[in-house]
Amino acid sequence: DNCGHPMIKTVGVVAGDADCYDTFSDLFDPILQVTLGRIEKVRHDKVVDLSPLQEADFGDAGRYITSTRIRARRNLAGFRFPPAMSKDERAETERLLTRALGELAGDLEGEYLPLMGSNSFASRPTGMTPEEEGLLEEGGMLFHAPDAAPALSSGLGRDWPHARGVFWTNNRELAAWLNEEDHLCLWATRTGPDVKAALVQLFRAEAALRDVLHQDGQSFAWSSELGHLTTCPGKSGNAVRIEMSVNLQLLSKRPDFRQLCRALHLQAKSYGVGQQGVWEMSSVGKLSSVVDQVNSLLAGVSQLVGWESKLSRGEQVDFGVGA
Repeated sequence: DNCGHPMIKTVGVVAGDADCYDTFSDLFDPILQVTLGRIEKVRHDKVVDLSPLQEADFGDAGRYITSTRIRARRNLAGFRFPPAMSKDERAETERLLTRALGELAGDLEGEYLPLMGSNSFASRPTGMTPEEEGLLEEGGMLFHAPDAAPALSSGLGRDWPHARGVFWTNNRELAAWLNEEDHLCLWATRTGPDVKAALVQLFRAEAALRDVLHQDGQSFAWSSELGHLTTCPGKSGNAVRIEMSVNLQLLSKRPDFRQLCRALHLQAKSYGVGQQGVWEMSSVGKLSSVVDQVNSLLAGVSQLVGWESKLSRGEQVDFGVGA
């Protein structure tokens, strides 16, 4: 329906449900090859073993890492995905997920806030208040109606803001988006470089949600070959993205900065105006295991902040990858 933006790369297709990955494999498999880097099918485990995860020991250079954000996308099996789902289906996924989120306890306990204008959640018939919306915006946990033509033509904005909202824990370390691009998007955040703590919390929340959903006869859309199935094929696999905000005022001025990042298997995204020199770093490849993804990110970021630290002291730096 829409040819997209000439300067922004997007996949260009969405999955209407989990069956699309098999029914239209002739279309989806080449897309997975391009976006995830490889298409050979690997076995995925529903329960992630974090024991091989490396400790993030950056030493004094850790001061260059300002924050860590991890997100995990999930969809409910048996339901059409957000681009294709009906208004009633969207309300039902909201009901199932808010019931599961409401069972979270301890440091995972929080409150569900429907988007302003949504009337599908009985205890909040008009959605969140303007004050609550402001707090979510300030905390970087509010999502907005899509306005890009490719997203709108895919159906992601249908019936907005009906049955969409944000669950936010009382300690503000974990959030969940409902019916944004996928049925569920879990977020774990930390100040500084503590990836492991954020990841452990996120998977504890996912496990707790899975248990409650199981009681209701529900589960997440899943393939033993492709892993978690998402609306955007390029986000499937482990469907986890780990981001670290890194302050690289000196290193990022080098003309070969992005090449250095690519050599370290990192994707670098600038925060733009007002935060020059601050970069969002993430690892590439989501068909690999979460542990491999995190360890690759930690190794790459460790190298970058090590170089930045040496540059700040006026030392000579060998920019050979692995130095």
